[in-house]
Amino acid sequence: MIRKLDIAALHKLLLAALRGADVNAGFSLKEETDATGKVIKAINYPATVLTFITGLPEDTKTSYGMTRYLTLNIIDEYDSFIRIYEDMAKIYGVFSEKLEIDGFTIDAVKGVENDPSEDNGFLQQELQYTLHIQQIMEV
Repeated sequence: MIRKLDIAALHKLLLAALRGADVNAGFSLKEETDATGKVIKAINYPATVLTFITGLPEDTKTSYGMTRYLTLNIIDEYDSFIRIYEDMAKIYGVFSEKLEIDGFTIDAVKGVENDPSEDNGFLQQELQYTLHIQQIMEV
């Protein structure tokens, strides 16, 4: 039987796994303000922003699985990379385990890891993962 994977459920699973490991993760990075412009909810750093890259020639989609590419940007506002490295260790732990959702397994293969950099006073570290999503076949 061929199942369809709910991509929104996959996104929720990844966020729940990262947040369960105490990583401040999300698909956007913004502070909340009231009508006067006063900040009512500041960004809690370090923050990890997830971005799915789609439409690459290497993308595969079959009846039983697909490959997705995920970039994680860890951003911090301090002068030391210690907190970024701590979050990287937590992310490695989350993606070292095989995840399962709705009859699919997700294997995360670590790809490119760019060196930490400073961008407009913020520290940033980029991690890339390839997610191999396979349907669990019933026998």
